[in-house]
Amino acid sequence: MINTYNFSQSDILIEGKSLTCHRSARLVFAGLDFTMKSGMAMMVQGANGAGKTTLLRVIAGLLPLSGGSLKRPETASLYHYLGHQNALKKQKTVKENLSFWAEFHGNGASRISTTDILQAAGIGGLADMKTAALSSGQQRRLALTRLMVAPRPIWLLDEPLTGLDDNGKDWLTDMARAHLEQKGLIIAASHEQLAFTTHDLKIGGSKR
Repeated sequence: MINTYNFSQSDILIEGKSLTCHRSARLVFAGLDFTMKSGMAMMVQGANGAGKTTLLRVIAGLLPLSGGSLKRPETASLYHYLGHQNALKKQKTVKENLSFWAEFHGNGASRISTTDILQAAGIGGLADMKTAALSSGQQRRLALTRLMVAPRPIWLLDEPLTGLDDNGKDWLTDMARAHLEQKGLIIAASHEQLAFTTHDLKIGGSKR
């Protein structure tokens, strides 16, 4: 597994106390408590509609809380929020999509070449193919490469295993473990067990 970056932020803290969130007057979750520091990974578990995606978006600063307190770095450039949608430009090639994300995120560009990143993701031979022609698993791999092309210490991943075969899951696990060794932090919502997480947060509640 190739290393992506060595982060200088070794004291990252994300801490939630009695977190409560409403969406359109509906209670999504209440009373959530957790503490996450650099080098830690947490898996958020819960039924559909329990509020897993909402929690990730709250931590990313994209949604407000109704109650409780959340300590988190305020600098947006420290976060990678990767939703369950791949957010790819389907009429652009694989290489063009990767270049777009490198330019879009801008900060802390990877020292790894685009060719090496795609090779590590198992889609190195598809660089010039239109993204629309890729399988769902290949599109998910491409979406995940933005974690490498523009390194950021905080990963917020929503159902990261969606569409991945066993090799793809192993690749993501290796990449996540390397990220944690470099003092990154990961919070991931998933229905499937994640091999790289060591802490669990189970939530339930009204449907969104």
